[in-house]
Amino acid sequence: MKKIIKYADRILEIKPYNVSVERDLLLYSLGDEKDINEVLDILKDSFVLKNLKNEIIDYRNITFKEKLFIGYCLRQISISENLNLKFMCDCGNVIDRDVSIGNILEKSKDLPKEFNDVISDDYQDFFNENIDEMDVLEFDKLCEIIDENKTKFNFTLEIPCFYCKKIHNKSLESVETLLNTMSENSLENFYNIVTKLVFHGKFDFNGIMKMYPFEKEVYLTQLNREIEEIQKLKR
Repeated sequence: MKKIIKYADRILEIKPYNVSVERDLLLYSLGDEKDINEVLDILKDSFVLKNLKNEIIDYRNITFKEKLFIGYCLRQISISENLNLKFMCDCGNVIDRDVSIGNILEKSKDLPKEFNDVISDDYQDFFNENIDEMDVLEFDKLCEIIDENKTKFNFTLEIPCFYCKKIHNKSLESVETLLNTMSENSLENFYNIVTKLVFHGKFDFNGIMKMYPFEKEVYLTQLNREIEEIQKLKR
């Protein structure tokens, strides 16, 4: 189960991480220091980033936003594109919404052919000529064109309140927020689920660790259904 995502001068190949990696991410999230490179180190067997020449790109050398984007892509394929957000609105009502995180990538639109379509924070990478030799006003105008049309990553979700109609802007642009989405369980609930699958479902522990997170949830749902049916028959 693989997926290929093409954008700018990149080719991102991803596959779901397994339950063992989900556990490792939960354990890592308990630490005080959270580094995006260390998160991707845990996930490195689930993705490969290449350029258009099919050469592997070292993910440690890409921008912070692109690293976060890769993390959320892996979350989508391993768990779900939908993310549940629950918070209190200023009007006093609780907002409980499932929102899509599938639109983080905004591909380049009308970037003129004379510019390089790349992912970079350095304007020089977009030009084939030396920017130091450009006129200042010309350079500023060209930078505006680049900023408007280049490939971007948008981590802000607009979530309306059904009651007062206020629009809440929720940002996903942090390592901590990413980590919080990489499992739908707390560490305690994770181990409770694994224990339930082993002792009640008779699953092999190592087999569970090799499952994908979305598979684990499917098996758990089926097991809970069977347990409920058994309990009904006993009444």
